[in-house]
Amino acid sequence: MAAISNFWQRVLTGSIFLFIMIGSIVLSFQSFLLIFGIIVILSTKEYLKIASAFSSPNKLMVYIANITGFFLIAFILMFDNDWLSNPTPAFRMIKSFVANRLLVFLILLFPILIITAEIFRKKEKSIENIAYSVLGFVYIAVPFMLLIQTFNPVIGNYNFRGPLAYFLLLWSTDSFAYVWGKLLGKHKLAPSISAGKTIEGTVGGILTTMGFAVALYFIFPSLGYSITQWIIYGGLIALFAVPSDLSESLLKRKAGLKDSGNLMPGHGGILDRFDSVLLTAPVVYIYITIINNIA
Repeated sequence: MAAISNFWQRVLTGSIFLFIMIGSIVLSFQSFLLIFGIIVILSTKEYLKIASAFSSPNKLMVYIANITGFFLIAFILMFDNDWLSNPTPAFRMIKSFVANRLLVFLILLFPILIITAEIFRKKEKSIENIAYSVLGFVYIAVPFMLLIQTFNPVIGNYNFRGPLAYFLLLWSTDSFAYVWGKLLGKHKLAPSISAGKTIEGTVGGILTTMGFAVALYFIFPSLGYSITQWIIYGGLIALFAVPSDLSESLLKRKAGLKDSGNLMPGHGGILDRFDSVLLTAPVVYIYITIINNIA
């Protein structure tokens, strides 16, 4: 009976999660930015709880870096949507250029500030504290900063199909890997980190996601990607989702935790739901940038 109750709890929580996520992505660029701003804050809180189990990260500096970094980029990206009625393509190109340069500046600046602040904290294990504090910025905020920049509507209106396709491929990767792992899984992928992941499930998840990407070629033709670009896109997301997920599992194992939090009953914490974003978002940013430059 408890198992059935837990199953329906997972279904209900998962359904609410999907409704909020898809609704925020589809509604507007502002709601897209807002939902991920909230996710950055909650993920930072969960990360610091994990890191505090084996170090003394500078929580204040990590919060300042993550919140300031994300919302500065978000503010610039949505500037024309809020204050200009008819932004010109030239203005949007300049805005995107400024956001890109600011992104690089912040990625370089905040680690320097975190290291400087640690020097004056006079805490034990200062090197470990610096490492996990900087990681809190690079691992949490930077991927989401890159994610919103990737789908920034430089020319034309915000196209929700871009971020929606990304998350559909990401979620399908987890689902397909789980199914293939249950059906064919015999060889553990990384038994010292995750007991559930298998080589068969991982390979099956990657290949099936690439097949699903072909379907998205027909579902989202307005994105303008060729069928080959879609297949590569799906393959990259599925491939890098594996180390992205395992990296969070490694942190939790080091901290002796099963989940990053309990905000989502039956599913763990926010960081558990978005761990695949942390390494795939930078890869997608590079890939989409290349595609747009080729086009």
